[in-house]
Amino acid sequence: MGFLMKDQACQKRQTEGIHPLQVFKNNHERSCSRHFFQKDNTVQFVRQLPSATLLGQSCQLGISGFVGEMSSGVTTTVFNFLLLGLAGNVAVAAYGVVANFALVATAIFNGVAQGAQPLVSECYGKGDKAGARKLLILGSCTAMVLAAVLYGIIFGATDALVGIFNSESSARMAQFAHMGMRLYFVGYFFAGFNIVAAGYLSATNRPLEASVTSICRGVAAIVVCSLVMSALFGMNGVWAAFPASELLTALLTLFLLLRKKKQTV
Repeated sequence: MGFLMKDQACQKRQTEGIHPLQVFKNNHERSCSRHFFQKDNTVQFVRQLPSATLLGQSCQLGISGFVGEMSSGVTTTVFNFLLLGLAGNVAVAAYGVVANFALVATAIFNGVAQGAQPLVSECYGKGDKAGARKLLILGSCTAMVLAAVLYGIIFGATDALVGIFNSESSARMAQFAHMGMRLYFVGYFFAGFNIVAAGYLSATNRPLEASVTSICRGVAAIVVCSLVMSALFGMNGVWAAFPASELLTALLTLFLLLRKKKQTV
């Protein structure tokens, strides 16, 4: 009879919209919350001031990604000022065309880096350095192939792509954008490797080197190269500043990777 009464009670709760498992869950949560006020509680809450050191350590691995996201704003600002001084609003409009496609290209390579990052972290956590290096090579090769495909599309359909944004059929703007697309996108042969390598460095607990790589390509190198090359070569120098800065960053990144490898051998 006792079992029958319990069964009938459960059925009544179910007809009232209350499931027995939900009742058990609620009772369990109430008992857990009361545990903190019981004598056998061993958990103590202590007031603790925020630690700047701990906060800095937590933010280290995110600096590379932060600089990478900020770099497009830095590049846009510097290029706009330079192009405005060289050829006026038409040149700025031409850069707007280049920048729109550049954002898409950068997102593709960021996807490769972010896809490889958890796999590299897993290998690093297991102590599998060979596996992590293999993933770096695979990611870099993938980036190179994507860069080749991307540049092939840009080179083969430059006028058609520029025409999408040239609603006023400005011949001067089309001329600037045509040359800009073909020079600027050469940089993604190096930028793809730099983005993947920065992700690799972050995933292998090397935040300082990852930050140096990102700051170099996103702020320092692009600003210096654009100022120097625009003064030497004019408009073409502005477009070529991106490939030049990415090439310099790639050389620096290779140095950091090889230097670390020699130290660990």
